[in-house]
Amino acid sequence: MIMTDFTVPSMASEAGTIEEGITRSRDVVSVVIAGWEWRWFFGMAVPYMKFVDVVGPGAFPIMGHLLLDLDDTYRCSSCMADVRAGERFCSDCANLPINLRLSCILEGAGVPFGGECDKDAPVCGEISWARAVCYSQWMIYIAEVFGVLKVGISRKGHGGCSVGFTQRLLSQGAGQWIALGPVQGLQRAREMEDRISVELGLSQRVTARDRLGYLIAGDAPPKLPLDAIREWLIQNDLPMYMAGDFSEYHTLTAWDDYEHAEDTRSMAGRVVLSRGPMIGLDDGTVTVFDLSRLVGRAIVGDL
Repeated sequence: MIMTDFTVPSMASEAGTIEEGITRSRDVVSVVIAGWEWRWFFGMAVPYMKFVDVVGPGAFPIMGHLLLDLDDTYRCSSCMADVRAGERFCSDCANLPINLRLSCILEGAGVPFGGECDKDAPVCGEISWARAVCYSQWMIYIAEVFGVLKVGISRKGHGGCSVGFTQRLLSQGAGQWIALGPVQGLQRAREMEDRISVELGLSQRVTARDRLGYLIAGDAPPKLPLDAIREWLIQNDLPMYMAGDFSEYHTLTAWDDYEHAEDTRSMAGRVVLSRGPMIGLDDGTVTVFDLSRLVGRAIVGDL
């Protein structure tokens, strides 16, 4: 295990100003939290915090001891401009072609561009992107995620790995899982996801409330309905690709020791809990952070 310290010294700040509903701080902002993801590292699953700074995007592993001072304002996770709480991008960045193309995964092929998509004539105009992403091989997965039985999709070769979809499962916090397919193209994968959700009664979303509630309750995770899944696969001529259980990569301690940080200006302590976006830091008391709620928060000082 590699143990690493990441420290951001606190910087003195003056009172911020409020303009058009956006709180503007005079803290010296070094980076903005842009998200999280889990990555494979020599057979070990490691959580990373993604960020953006003046140079561009980056990430660092969440392990060892963290000491981060956070600004209480929100910034665009692309250009670092001020935004309102809950907004991931400023209006300019939200309409960048790359972000519109990524929105196709959630909204449907071509929907963000207001048109229908075709492999040889994509509405976004990016034929190479369409062939590599939208019309590549996609996996449908069914997984237990923080006590919720969820169905979702991921590109099979995500991140340039032949089983890159497993990164998506890890990043969501999946325990037991089964991957179906592959199928050709994003639209086909979305259609299968919707059908499985309805016909097998599976959720397509896990909320922050679900994650926190599961940790508080401490209940045993539900099992996947394998018999129903197998029957559905036979009826719909869809192969099972791979199955597994990522529970071994989850680091959890007893909830009795936890406090939950909804709004915070500091992340300090030794990493003692990690599952999907949920991170627990121990500095005498274990505090749990949901990284999905920290996207857009600025880290002040030097990283």
